[in-house]
Amino acid sequence: MGVRHRLIGMAAKLVWRIGKPRTIGVRALLLDRDGRVALVRHTYADHWYLPGGGVKKGESIAAALM
Repeated sequence: MGVRHRLIGMAAKLVWRIGKPRTIGVRALLLDRDGRVALVRHTYADHWYLPGGGVKKGESIAAALM
């Protein structure tokens, strides 16, 4: 690989490390009157999880939980 390609690759890695996007997610513990916990099972995973999702840019955590 040429020097130019290596330099481009190094620059791309540096830009990614400095400005890489951050993903923030939320989960909620939902209980019914009998104390049962609500769980969800995703089509892409084998296990059960607390309901939740990603927080969009500018969105509050409370709004994301709703």
